[in-house]
Amino acid sequence: MKRKNTRSKAKHAPGPPRPFRASIRTLPAGSTIRVVSRILLVVIVLHATVRFFTTRDTISISLDTSNRQSWTLKNVRHFEPGAEYFSIECDQPCYVISPSLSHLAINPADDPYVRVIFAPASSLRKSRILLSDPAEPGKFFPRPALAQPTHLIADLRDRQQYASIAPYTSTLERIGVSFTGTMLLSRIEVSAFANLADYRLLLRNALASDEPSTPHAANELSGAYIFGHSQKAWAFAFLFLATLVILSFARAGYLRKISIAVACTVLFLYLPWSMYFFSQLARAAEHSSFRYGMFDEYASRYGEDFASLSRALYDKVPAGSRVHFVRRVIDASPTEGNLAAFVHSIRFEPCEFGDADYYFGCRCPGIYDPARAQLTEPHTGKTAAVAPIYRQNDSFLLKATK
Repeated sequence: MKRKNTRSKAKHAPGPPRPFRASIRTLPAGSTIRVVSRILLVVIVLHATVRFFTTRDTISISLDTSNRQSWTLKNVRHFEPGAEYFSIECDQPCYVISPSLSHLAINPADDPYVRVIFAPASSLRKSRILLSDPAEPGKFFPRPALAQPTHLIADLRDRQQYASIAPYTSTLERIGVSFTGTMLLSRIEVSAFANLADYRLLLRNALASDEPSTPHAANELSGAYIFGHSQKAWAFAFLFLATLVILSFARAGYLRKISIAVACTVLFLYLPWSMYFFSQLARAAEHSSFRYGMFDEYASRYGEDFASLSRALYDKVPAGSRVHFVRRVIDASPTEGNLAAFVHSIRFEPCEFGDADYYFGCRCPGIYDPARAQLTEPHTGKTAAVAPIYRQNDSFLLKATK
């Protein structure tokens, strides 16, 4: 008679139930980390949800026929009321200021987004949002405004180190807008949140600002500010959330996944620098970069007149000659010094008016009289006898005849 094999059954037979505390003690360490991470995620989500739903509604300041006398309009050429929009036309910068908002007690920390709503048919130039506080109700502080087809928007928490713009922290007394052109104005709004298109516009503006190219760029040194907080704070917040998500749902490979999160955070920190670098590279591609000839480079940077005149200078004037470069600010490269003299000083000897053997003038109308063979210095009125070597429009290369 064969014996029944009871070993496998005994091996898999359920044992007596373990106490709850004993079960907790036997959980793997990863399970505890997942539980704690998920609790923290739930707390963060609940906090964000409560904050979103407890924020007060959008504050709207409308311009209509009933309160027209309470608004202030300066330098307005034409004003015409309408059913939905008020047409305001300005040939010069004009100012449209709301009535007093002191009774609303608007705190920029709670309601940081200001929007000026207008019809799409409006045509605005040089638009800015104006703010005043109760301490100085007659003094207005301009804020840069980003333009959308139907409104202007400004984040009162915006900080631009290079443009000396700091967050606006005072209670709002009055809000206005300055612009040139035509605006079909409906209302001004103040709110705690913006729509997705506005967030995208504000984010792009923060990361890719119009900071001029300098050896010590302010955003590179101090970092960008996004929605009122420094970029570093956002980076660490993203890193913290990404780590919680990884620990909450990943089964293995914590170290590798957290390393990826750290790498993404570092890339985020360098995002403004990268966008700034590529914008400057695009500028360089338009002016000077990828030019194979010196005169092609001059044409791309200073204009075709300057390039043609420089070519004539190199072809017709011996190197080392004494040349007077008529001082003029080149539009594309405004400088305090004499740009033409600086550019050509490596080959020629710049000298004062009257001591030169040659005269170089780029786009200098009214100072050369070919009938009298005379050149007049525009700043002092001194004259010199000259003969033409090269001339194109208001640019000329002349030789002194003593």
